[in-house]
Amino acid sequence: MATILTIIPYSFYPPVNGGALRCFYLLREMARYHTIYVLTTQDPEDFHHQGEPEFPDNVCIISTYGANKYHSIFNILPSRIADALNYRYIVRSVSATANETLLRSYSTLQKLLHEQSFDIIFYESLNALGLFGDIIRRKTPTAYHLYDAHNVDSRLWLQQAKAQKIKKLKAYAKDALSLEEKLYKKANAFFCCSEEDYRKLTFLNKNKIQGVVIPNGVDLAEKPLDERNDKHLSKQLIFCGSLDYLPNMEGLLWFYEKVYPMVKGKIPGVSLTIIGSNSQPNTFQNLMNDSSVDFVGRVRRVVPYYHRSAIAIAPLLSGSGTRLKILEAMSLGNPVVSTKVGAEGILYNNGEHLLIADSAEQFAEQIASLLSDSLKFNTMRTQAYELVKANYNWKMIGDLVNNYISKLAS
Repeated sequence: MATILTIIPYSFYPPVNGGALRCFYLLREMARYHTIYVLTTQDPEDFHHQGEPEFPDNVCIISTYGANKYHSIFNILPSRIADALNYRYIVRSVSATANETLLRSYSTLQKLLHEQSFDIIFYESLNALGLFGDIIRRKTPTAYHLYDAHNVDSRLWLQQAKAQKIKKLKAYAKDALSLEEKLYKKANAFFCCSEEDYRKLTFLNKNKIQGVVIPNGVDLAEKPLDERNDKHLSKQLIFCGSLDYLPNMEGLLWFYEKVYPMVKGKIPGVSLTIIGSNSQPNTFQNLMNDSSVDFVGRVRRVVPYYHRSAIAIAPLLSGSGTRLKILEAMSLGNPVVSTKVGAEGILYNNGEHLLIADSAEQFAEQIASLLSDSLKFNTMRTQAYELVKANYNWKMIGDLVNNYISKLAS
């Protein structure tokens, strides 16, 4: 059994979006055999919601929410100067720009590393590795450092920079690339979601770091199959994903503007349900004003919305990693129509497990073909469910992770 410290410097509970779901289920699966400590910036009160999936007892949440910034003799100076000097002292750099997350987390981290020894340090984002990696490595020289890559971040930032034409995002992409090229200096190994991300990250590191593909998965008990044979009659499409994430935003707008009018022409009475957080309502005003669109927003449980819907859509034009929402739809019994980018990282056969469409015309045609053919509809969703059951259930993925960790511990 290993003792693992996981660094998650953002809110991830309750597990609603793709990244949060991956964090939660990896923690839960590792806790089947190992003792887990989680250092997070999230409010500890958030972890006591009734009705949400629970952590095992051997997962210890340590929150730095509301913690005071690191304090030293430099604090006799004005706070801005003190923060800058304290931060440079902590990271051992004369030119680093102060980061509030680290300043508020450092004392708690120091105390934890002094009181508890760890076999493995697990970083749940590139930011976590970049912010905490060097500090923790100095204090835990014998620990094994693992980075969990949800995406290839430099690629995502670059896609967003091109789409939004914002220079700052290009700078983010450059910074992410600089760190991704040095993973072999920061970590002993990395997990990633897909074979394509594995190839990119190993290439960036010139094969100097070990990587393991740990795909996203689904909790089949939490996401039960809807077995109704008349499900296609609802004529309801569902899009699920945070609209604060650019690939989801641009994909949904493309679908609504280019694809949806054609679908409505082919399938009278069709409707669209949209699930996901949205901090930019003005961007989606046309959808909100459309009586055939149910703009629900963020919900605690997505299951009822999938069960009342027919087809799940993943019209993404950019992004990387694995679309957890596609796997979720497959588990719940909704056939999926997706772009190639949207289905990246999933081991599917087009026409057997889902339908791929990269043009607006083809996307509309694929939706219409499923809604007008009950045999095709039910055959595809059954095959998709079997794919998830065989390859993407969290129990199986957890065994893969724990076997890897057990080899390290031994």
